Amino acid sequence: MQAVILSIRKEWARLILSGDKTLEIRRTKPNYCAFTISKAAYPLRVFLYESKANGGRGMVVGWVDCEGVTEITADADAETVRATAARACLRVQDFDTYRRGHKPYILTCWNASSAPTPTQAIPSATFSREAAAPGWRQYIPGGIIS
Repeated sequence: MQAVILSIRKEWARLILSGDKTLEIRRTKPNYCAFTISKAAYPLRVFLYESKANGGRGMVVGWVDCEGVTEITADADAETVRATAARACLRVQDFDTYRRGHKPYILTCWNASSAPTPTQAIPSATFSREAAAPGWRQYIPGGIIS
């Protein structure tokens, strides 16, 4: 199974690991596995790197399997926006503001397909120095390739 490390704030990591947040909103998605130059295969294991922002630990705190991604466009209907915001633990107006603020107005929703798995916090040095980079990085055992 291919894997990525996702840098995420403490409060969002907590909601994902509790199972309350089943959708993560990002502007980008893994399109390919840089190690093999093949298309990204789902499910994709997503290691949650809790960033140091807002008192986070700066460590990998768990993982979840992502079944795939859904794209939300600017012309999405109100029910889609409401349901997406709810799964992402966002207020509809906050989600809508974020969605309309990013051109080309397409956001990627990472869908959790398995129960999240909290782990004893693992320092990012276990993975690589690059694990702390914002956004996501592809994880290859023995190193990070972005």
